[in-house]
Amino acid sequence: MASGPRIIRVWIETGCIVCDACASVAPDVFDVREDGCVIRAEAHSEAFLAPRSQAISDAAIECPVEVISIEQAAE
Repeated sequence: MASGPRIIRVWIETGCIVCDACASVAPDVFDVREDGCVIRAEAHSEAFLAPRSQAISDAAIECPVEVISIEQAAE
């Protein structure tokens, strides 16, 4: 399992510029399309997200327009 806070939810706010940065870091979570980015269907599960928490956090940091939002588990 990834170190650090466990992510239990991730979503994309309005304003994606379709740069593909998120998908290059976590392609199993983010699906970049012509008109924006969406969260893949399987990534709506806490069990799916938890082991990918570090990659998702990295993708949020890499996003140049800061539209990736995450919710972390209360510790």
